[in-house]
Formats: sequence, structure tokens, C-alpha cells
Amino acid sequence: MADILSEWSKYKVYCFLKYDAENEGAMPAIAVGRPYSSSKAQPVFPEDESTGPFKILFNEHVAQSNLKVVKTDPKFLAVTGKALSTDEKFFEVTVRLNPEYDPTIAGSRQYQTVNATQISKKTHKVTGNTTAKGAVTKTKVDLSTYTIVPYMSPHIISDQLVEETTEYFRNYNLNGITGTVTATPRKTAFTWWKRSRPRSAWAGIVSG
Repeated sequence: MADILSEWSKYKVYCFLKYDAENEGAMPAIAVGRPYSSSKAQPVFPEDESTGPFKILFNEHVAQSNLKVVKTDPKFLAVTGKALSTDEKFFEVTVRLNPEYDPTIAGSRQYQTVNATQISKKTHKVTGNTTAKGAVTKTKVDLSTYTIVPYMSPHIISDQLVEETTEYFRNYNLNGITGTVTATPRKTAFTWWKRSRPRSAWAGIVSG
């Protein structure tokens, strides 16, 4: 297994220790995946199997598989963008698909900004920031049934944060795999999940 992980690192697929925050006594595992900063320009696994890297072949290396494909409904996806203002205070916006969007109506917006931090006049004088456009009506929405994805930005203006958060929403990968795999010969258990980021790569946890 160490040989496989070492070879994968050449293609910017890294491993790191992962602890269970809810169970301090649990054995730490090895998480595998691409970093959030990865992009399409970074190395990908070559198509020619003779050049590597090592692969986990289900018909040879897997003793038991409990994997299943999952898909997030975009109608119930929301991205919460957060940034640090010049006054050292965080502010945020949340972007979702506009449930009232109608492409046949001019001016109808596909995305809706909700649950945004309201920037006061006092804060505006200090930071120059304003409440995000479209969110000045203090639109509060119950997102308890949504899959909420976090996004962090270095920008300090609300409207820029909305633009970046919306772009992050557009690129978010809705498909993924979850479940466990038991590999042979050392009975190594994998837990696979979908990375919550655009163009997400496969990732997983190795334990045992």
C-alpha cells in the first residue's frame, strides 16, 4: 500500500493522517485525495498503464466492495462563501439556485443570494464594503434540507464574494462515490467519498 500511495503522490494525489473528531479513541486513518488548490493543469494519471502509476484493480485487489454512486440534487445545493473584511471580521453570503428562475422572463436570475451578512453604515465607513447586491432585503432561507458547501475567499468585497461563490457553485462536482472497500492481501479497508470542491477527484480513507 505504501508503494501505491508513494506513486500516486507523483501525480499530485496526496495522503495525510485523518482523525475522527467525534471519537478521540478511534484509530487514525490515511486520507487520500487532491488538495483543494488543484486544477486541471496539474498532472493526471496517464492512459498507458505500462507507465504507471500503481492502480487498485477490483478484480485482483478487492476482497469486498460496498461502494455506491451518490449524486447531489443541484436544487438542494447551496454554497456559503466567507471572507475576512479589513476590520478583521468575517462576513458571508450563500448562493443557491433561484427556485423562481424562469429563463423565458427577461431579467430572471438563475442564482439567488440568501442569508448574507448585512453590512451596517458604520462598518461601511470603516471597510468600504456594502451588503451584497440582491441580499439587502435580508433574505433569510431555511437551508436545513440542503447540502451546504463551504467556500473561503481572500477578497474583501461582498459582490466579489458573490461572484466567486456563484462560480464555485457552477463548477461543483455533483457526482461521487461513498462506501467501503476491503483490499487484499492485507485486508486494508478503504472509505471513499466525494471531495466537496469543483472538478473533484476521487478521494478515500485507508485504515487497518
